[in-house]
Amino acid sequence: MLIRRLWNRYRNNARERWFRRNFKNADILIGSLGGGSPPDVAVLKDGRSIEHPPNAGLVQGILESWYEQVYTPRGFLREGMAGTVIDAGANVGTFSLFLLDRFPSLKVLALEPFEENFLCLERNLKKWGAEGRWFAKKAAVSGCMGMGRMERVGTRSLDHRLIVGERSGGDLETLSLGNILEMAGKKNVAFLKMDIEGSEYAVFDAADQSDLLRFERISVEYHDHLVPGSLSLMRDRLSLTHNLRIVPSQMDGCGILLASRK
Repeated sequence: MLIRRLWNRYRNNARERWFRRNFKNADILIGSLGGGSPPDVAVLKDGRSIEHPPNAGLVQGILESWYEQVYTPRGFLREGMAGTVIDAGANVGTFSLFLLDRFPSLKVLALEPFEENFLCLERNLKKWGAEGRWFAKKAAVSGCMGMGRMERVGTRSLDHRLIVGERSGGDLETLSLGNILEMAGKKNVAFLKMDIEGSEYAVFDAADQSDLLRFERISVEYHDHLVPGSLSLMRDRLSLTHNLRIVPSQMDGCGILLASRK
């Protein structure tokens, strides 16, 4: 128990130091982790900012994409990587912005289905200083092209879920992996990041093997606690074409599947 308390204190202190090195409003961002009001903007030391709807999720998104780098652990992406990245479930763009900064030769196709998240995503990308290197579309990724709607879940911008089918009553465009590859207009895509709150099951269940082979690197957050069997399905589909690594999270039934083309 003592060792765990010491480790948590060390981790929290390291995280706070990182925020203070990189953000002007670090105190507000850090305070939200301790139960304070969730911020709707993060301001970097160079003056650039990341907007967010007036609910929780911004600080967690920054931590996951920038500090912990859960989608891109050390050694997963090669330095100087070029090509196109698809950010499926882009939220307000924290991961897209991370890639645009770290890899100057990359282009990003960012897909986000939830209206208020998407509006922030567009504004954040426009003011990031990467003109011509990104395209944002309000759309959800699913098993096929069709229509659906987003259901608000909880208080975080990160947790909303897609409802599809004739009874969904929605007017949100849904796209398959094949549709997205057509949109990207490339034979091969350098990297697919996907964090879509359980819809990954439908995506990989319907995906053509030839489409999966076109992705050099894939990082998917799996949600077995929402849709049981998601990880098993993705492992079966991708093991034929990619080398796999599974990184479980602290939450049961959730984690990251990393895939590198063989």
